[in-house]
Amino acid sequence: MNITTEFREGILFVRLNGNLNKDTVSKLNEKVTSLVNDAGIRHVVFNVEKLNSIDYKGIHALLYNYEIVKRNDGNIFLCGGNEKVDKILKYNHVFKYISERVIVMTIEEAIYNNQRLVYSIAQYFKNYKNKDDLYQAGYLGIVNAYNNYNPNYNCKFSTYAYTYILGEMRKLVRTDKSIKVNRSISKLNLLIEKAYMLLTQKYMRIPTYKEIATYLNIDEYYVAEAIMSMNPVKSIDEPINDEANCTLQEIIGYSNNIDDLIMLKDSLLKLNDKEKQLIQNRYMKNLTQQEVSNMMNMSQVQVSRKEKKILQKLKSTMVS
Repeated sequence: MNITTEFREGILFVRLNGNLNKDTVSKLNEKVTSLVNDAGIRHVVFNVEKLNSIDYKGIHALLYNYEIVKRNDGNIFLCGGNEKVDKILKYNHVFKYISERVIVMTIEEAIYNNQRLVYSIAQYFKNYKNKDDLYQAGYLGIVNAYNNYNPNYNCKFSTYAYTYILGEMRKLVRTDKSIKVNRSISKLNLLIEKAYMLLTQKYMRIPTYKEIATYLNIDEYYVAEAIMSMNPVKSIDEPINDEANCTLQEIIGYSNNIDDLIMLKDSLLKLNDKEKQLIQNRYMKNLTQQEVSNMMNMSQVQVSRKEKKILQKLKSTMVS
């Protein structure tokens, strides 16, 4: 059994390597229990990552140390992922006394132990192209959380670090824009992100723009506009995918006929309100005929027929 100790900022950090049982518990008492008892230490952190096994004598030693620090209004904490030891401690109800929260020993361990958390949070930003920068922002969040974390907080380090990681990633995505976005839209995006997470947990699915707009008590158009502003800007010289040889510029339609645009605008102004609403929903909001039919209290067949008539009407107006 190998035991190493480090005293930092009023906290005793103890690394346990090997087996903590009736044959080795005396070593723990010599190196740790006596130090805790004599120095009046309030908090002790046991790193059990490399602890192979623990028996009833080892459990008794941990609880005995707990009784000592308890007199000083302190506590004992465990760190380092060890499922085997955790199962034994849970079975013996040790976590009723000893805190199960994760306390990091070093900043390197904090980053290493929370890499999966960074990758998981990064999935919220699927449209952000530079994933490496996103991961770096997440690691910066871990560093900030590490510098502000206090062992007395009643939560795991990963739980505490979550908001720091997410905050740094949001800051990166918000500021890394090729086109400057209006400040009010940026603020609205923060509200939409919070609403998105809350509604996802509530409905157990991805919320619609309409549900987010209702929750925030704003028009659905502003939600769509804010979310679209977060999409990355694409170069027209960028290939449309890895397999295709053509670029975006080659497949985008282009018209230089201003007269056609003016005639189209004049023709749209001649439509009545219901016709304008249908065209706007189909071609501006990209809604399906079924979605439009639900909004306008019509059947899909009626929407299809009316849409064809409107398009024919626009065509004949422009030709004449």
